[in-house]
Amino acid sequence: MDTCEIRPRQVTLNPDAQAFIVTLFASSLTTFALLPAGVVVSASQAGDGLYGCGQWRGAGIAAYNALRWSLARANLDTGGLGSRIVSDSFVPGVKFGLHVYDSCGRDSRAAEGVGEVFPVLREGPSSASSCPSASSSISSSSNDTLQSLGVMDLTGATATHPGLASLLRQYKVPVLHLPPDKLLPPLHRGQALVEFLGQLGWTSASLLTAQDQYSLSVAKVVTEEAPARNVCLSTVVKVPSLTQDDPSLDPAQVELQYRHLVRTAVASGRVSGVVVVATGQVLLQILRAVQAESSNTRGLVWLLSDLPEDDLDLVRDIARLVKGLQVVGTAPPAFEEFEEHWRTLQDVKLEPTPDNEWVLSYLQQEKGCSLDPELVDKEENGTVKLPPVCLSFRMKEDELDVLARSRAVLAPVHGLFTILTALKNAWRLKCRNRRGACPKLQKMSHEELLSDYLGPLRFQHNGPGSRSMRGLTGGKLRSDSTSRLSGSVVGLYGILPERGNNTVSVRQVMSFDNSTVDVLSPALLPRASTCPKGTCETCLTLSSDFMEQQNVTVVSEAEQHIFMPSVDHVVVVGLFPIHEPSPDGADCSVKVNGATLQEVEAFLWAVDQINQHAQLLPSTSLGALVLDTCGSRIRTMNQVTSLVKSSLPGININLDDVRVLVTSLDPETARVAGEMLSSLNVTSINIGPSQAHSPYTLQMSPPINMEAEAMVQILRFLGWDYVSLVVSSEDTENVAGAEAFRTVAQASRICVALDLKMAPLDPQAAAILADQMVEQLIEKAAGGARGLALFLTLEDTRVLLRAVQRAVVTSRLLRHQLVLLAPSTWGNNKEMLQEFEGDLGGVLVLRDGQRDVRDFIAHYRLLTPEKNTRNPWFTQYWRQEFGCVGEDCHEGVPLPVVPYISMPSTPRVVQALFSFGAALTQLIEHLCPQHDGTLCPGLPKWRQRTVLNEFLRNTEVSRVDKPSEYFQFTENFHGNAPLEVLSLVRRPSSQLSPTYEYEKVGRYVDSRLTLGNAMMEYHNGSFARMDQMASTCLSSCSTCQHQASDYLLVDSPDKLYLAVTLSVHQKGERPLECGSLDGDKGIQGVESVLWALDRLNNDPKVLPGVTLGAIVLDACRSKEKIVRDLTNFLTGRTSESVRKKVPSVDTIMGLVATGEGEDVRQVVDVTQPYAITTIATQATATAYANTHRFPTMLRLAPPNSVVGRAIASLLLYWRWEVFSIVYSESNTQTDIQKHLVKATETHGLKPIMKEAIPLKVEEGEYMLAVWRRLAEAAAAGARVVVALLEPHHAGPFLQTAAALRARGLVHQGDLVFIMAESPWPYINHESEALGMMVVRPINSHVPEFQSYFKSLSLANHTAYPWFHEFWAQTFRCQGASCFTGAARNLSNYKLQQAEEVVNTASAITILGRALERWRREACPGLASGVCEELTSDSQFRDKLFMYTRSLTSHGVDGRPITFTVEGHNSVCCPADTQLPAHGESWELWAGAGGDV
Repeated sequence: MDTCEIRPRQVTLNPDAQAFIVTLFASSLTTFALLPAGVVVSASQAGDGLYGCGQWRGAGIAAYNALRWSLARANLDTGGLGSRIVSDSFVPGVKFGLHVYDSCGRDSRAAEGVGEVFPVLREGPSSASSCPSASSSISSSSNDTLQSLGVMDLTGATATHPGLASLLRQYKVPVLHLPPDKLLPPLHRGQALVEFLGQLGWTSASLLTAQDQYSLSVAKVVTEEAPARNVCLSTVVKVPSLTQDDPSLDPAQVELQYRHLVRTAVASGRVSGVVVVATGQVLLQILRAVQAESSNTRGLVWLLSDLPEDDLDLVRDIARLVKGLQVVGTAPPAFEEFEEHWRTLQDVKLEPTPDNEWVLSYLQQEKGCSLDPELVDKEENGTVKLPPVCLSFRMKEDELDVLARSRAVLAPVHGLFTILTALKNAWRLKCRNRRGACPKLQKMSHEELLSDYLGPLRFQHNGPGSRSMRGLTGGKLRSDSTSRLSGSVVGLYGILPERGNNTVSVRQVMSFDNSTVDVLSPALLPRASTCPKGTCETCLTLSSDFMEQQNVTVVSEAEQHIFMPSVDHVVVVGLFPIHEPSPDGADCSVKVNGATLQEVEAFLWAVDQINQHAQLLPSTSLGALVLDTCGSRIRTMNQVTSLVKSSLPGININLDDVRVLVTSLDPETARVAGEMLSSLNVTSINIGPSQAHSPYTLQMSPPINMEAEAMVQILRFLGWDYVSLVVSSEDTENVAGAEAFRTVAQASRICVALDLKMAPLDPQAAAILADQMVEQLIEKAAGGARGLALFLTLEDTRVLLRAVQRAVVTSRLLRHQLVLLAPSTWGNNKEMLQEFEGDLGGVLVLRDGQRDVRDFIAHYRLLTPEKNTRNPWFTQYWRQEFGCVGEDCHEGVPLPVVPYISMPSTPRVVQALFSFGAALTQLIEHLCPQHDGTLCPGLPKWRQRTVLNEFLRNTEVSRVDKPSEYFQFTENFHGNAPLEVLSLVRRPSSQLSPTYEYEKVGRYVDSRLTLGNAMMEYHNGSFARMDQMASTCLSSCSTCQHQASDYLLVDSPDKLYLAVTLSVHQKGERPLECGSLDGDKGIQGVESVLWALDRLNNDPKVLPGVTLGAIVLDACRSKEKIVRDLTNFLTGRTSESVRKKVPSVDTIMGLVATGEGEDVRQVVDVTQPYAITTIATQATATAYANTHRFPTMLRLAPPNSVVGRAIASLLLYWRWEVFSIVYSESNTQTDIQKHLVKATETHGLKPIMKEAIPLKVEEGEYMLAVWRRLAEAAAAGARVVVALLEPHHAGPFLQTAAALRARGLVHQGDLVFIMAESPWPYINHESEALGMMVVRPINSHVPEFQSYFKSLSLANHTAYPWFHEFWAQTFRCQGASCFTGAARNLSNYKLQQAEEVVNTASAITILGRALERWRREACPGLASGVCEELTSDSQFRDKLFMYTRSLTSHGVDGRPITFTVEGHNSVCCPADTQLPAHGESWELWAGAGGDV
């Protein structure tokens, strides 16, 4: 008779979700107790038949409810979550669901459930399913959608079912294998076990281990690391596994076999306890054997690597039987949040929804009652038994039940948040933080989810923003493709029987966290003597294949080392931290540091290469000794002391044979060891940084102060002068770097806007501090501090970047608002910070410029334990890396290749030894030329060491990574290794997610920086060059010690100043930098200011008794720079010394702005809020006539409207009715053209052709086309051409004309040109100027100024450094040569007076005379000197402007100056002027130079 499965085997949680995860539970165990469940988390036991399900299991129900509870937390979009308030779901706008399947302990049912959600696994990609799904609530999903995200396997079935695992891989279905007994990585569980054993202090122990792969991996860790923890293992017993498919299993025989193995472990020697490494049914069978062998087992302590999944009563019985029972499990023992939820489920009023059906069935089963009175049960005799009605579901549990439940819920919670976090990362990148499942996310394939997000995922359960259980630690490592729970806290729990009842209590004895053991209950530690090191005669030293051997007893080996003797007694010693240090830092752990092992192999390879070299030590054999410091300062100093005393145990070496030490030590240890060796004249070369440099203590890496200098150079290159700084306050190296940065930055006039310190804190506190720092940095970034210099440890860098990441994700920070600049701590370890790359807009980091040595890489990758017998640590590392050695690695798979790690320390080791080899070769050649390439036997050792050190520090040797360059130690005792500048850039990718990489953009070597285009990325994905962005103070800058601007200060004892902006230098490559001198034009401008100022101060009629000062700011033809400098002066953000001289903006009486166009506009915009009277010397734009827009601006040059009318008057004068116009599309020339056309139209004149030349065009080809059109216009009658051209257009235009004349295509007189600028700079001969007329304002020469200028000399004119620069450039001199010969004076200097001279000097004169008029009004009766009212009167600005505009004066060239109401000079021209252009005096330059 068929039986129906009335209990559903599938539940859908949150059926309305947008994405689903398939979850497998092993629902049942077979009734045969010896057969394993095949799963860890099981909802029910196996029933009868092939597919039947048995009773519910507490661990499975707990796991199921943990999934429900965690899913609800993830989907919560409003309300409270513990102490937090949430406003959106874990992935904003996206809700998730679960398809939960109960496999009933059968792989076939698990496979069936997976096939229902992923039909492609069941029927292939081309088959259409004809079978109805068992669950109509599940929509089939194809393989390329994310309706069903993947599989979370809590049973292990996806790995054990025949064919299912391969199909899942074939169709790229994401699978999380999460059996709870394998949730912790075997290395982590094994390390915790052996650390606990070390603290327990057992004299000796036996090890019982199951033979499954996981248990063997744990056991190997225990056996390998036990000696380092002084743990004596006297016996290791392997226990056979129980296979469910073996029909030959006899339960009685299995029981006898297990009892025999337990007796073997107990009776094999005097042991304090037994360690059991097993899970599942094997563990239960071992415990049953322990119970059966009570007479042999009761006197021992038993330590279990895991808690059994079922039959907790057996555990309670064992706890009462033996001396002590201890269990390894995750910490804490109880998760209070979930326990509170579990208690709410034990309610008979729990709503009987589909979600609750499994829970209610389990509770009725455990309580032996029923909520439905119609449910009946049959007695064995067939009579009907009515179960009682359930009145309460409160369970009678003890602390062991809680511990088991905590174990059961770990896997589902970890698995769920692993896949949800991967989805959240995908949502961030694809949806760019927009709520909901965007199309890109919906179209993401399973393969992309697996390869780009789930596989490389790295997260922590206790990280910021987590919704996991409070108290759950650890997470997923990027390198762990198995998604195990890595880095969690592991506890050792004592199971203590309670008197008078059958319950037990659980006490946590110890915790293991990040290689650190904390003893929490010392009273529970056994009082047993430890096994002293070296005296445990019965302790096993086990090989890597110990599972293949019988139990043996061997004597422990001596400390490992490498010693290659030298027949010539020339030995180099290497000190490397090959093993990681023990938790107390005094000794070694068992973990081999792969990076350091690579350094050791580089050391040995370099020795081999030198011994085979034809030129380095050709007749001397070089020996080597390598010692393992384990990163312990105590151990290192003991080794150095023993080496100095020639008393290293087991090593026959004398200090006299040691020529140099190559060390890889931390800075402080390197300092202490170096001082000890230096006292004996023994040279040590540290690969990394050292805190003390001396001739005998050398350093290969660039020092941190050099990196700080490079970072400041980068900032100067970018033109950034306002940055923030963050430093690890407890790290000596970074503190020193930050201090050097502050010093160099101050000298370079770079302001540190914010100086923050990160202190070592616990993770939660560190995260809070980092978030606070980021908020401060965001505030400063808004004020202009885009640049952020970091001097942080790698861990502090991660903490800060996580906070930056959080700020970017929440849109509190836009990526482009911060550009990070960091030393080589980041650059050399950039791979460890990949998770943050997508959230950073701009990064510039330094990296050691030492590159990999290709020959060594090839050598290193070919190494195997069989080929590398001289290095005893290599085999350990191989086993640690690959889990096998020897034949174990050859079973049908290719031989592994040892991974090469690209890092600067490896080539540094090789470079250090080659430098030593070259130095010793030099020593032998110079001191022992008669000894055939060997050391002189009679040369004293101290002499050898001293001379060798001299040669070592002064010998150049080819770089091992770049033979075309040379390596040498500097005078500061560090290597001259270059630093590379890397920029983080986003690369185009065929995948949907962007890829990032670091691109080399610069190099810093020998204090010189070369830097290319470093790019930064905006939050919208666009790019910009960093040098085109600014990091300069914009607001709230008064607290910043800003750099002094590029200025010349002429002091005034009366504190009355005129400000002048002019360009002394050309524009530099960066907006805020200056280039070379602008010829002598800028110097003439400065000298015209000084000359005019002297005339004013020496004029008894103007400001008598007053000395007027000036501030001259160098604009360097950069509007950005002049705005910054002028703003700094007006707002007081200057150095303290300058502020003392110029205390406030009230001392600025007026400003002279040279230049034209946008430069002047920017200056006026800065001065207008202060109502400072501003005279522009060359500004011509018509817009400046708007007195409402520019109320305090006056102009000396004629406006463009006047120029246009002047040219129109000339055309009218000559009766040229038609003409052509060629003009540059600049603001000035376009403005003139408009006014010209307007003026000619009123008189009936007509331009036949108007040709606008784009500003970016400079090519001759374009000008040739312009000339063709001019010829066509000339044919139509327009022989007159008005050329309004910028200088970069005038050159190509006139050069094209010369070329056409040379070819006979254009003849003299064909065209007549009217120009507003002189053609002289662009023509080769004055004959080319025939037919050209230039209309420009009269610019008179000033003989008095020319005489003044030529009287200047370097000896008598030291007012400002720019003049020194001009002098050196003019005479091409340096130092003393600038004061002799032709450089003594400017008497023979060919001076061509610059156009700016007259107007600049005239402006100074006008402002001085206007100030005198105001002085007379403000200080009546005061014949000379100043009064307080001069600047204290609230109207003094308005009065100064009024007097300046109304002043009728003469310029320094004698021409009258009067300003119109529109603010420009309006003096009428002489009566005989031929061009009546609105009253201006004009000069008509015709032909080769005639005046009209």
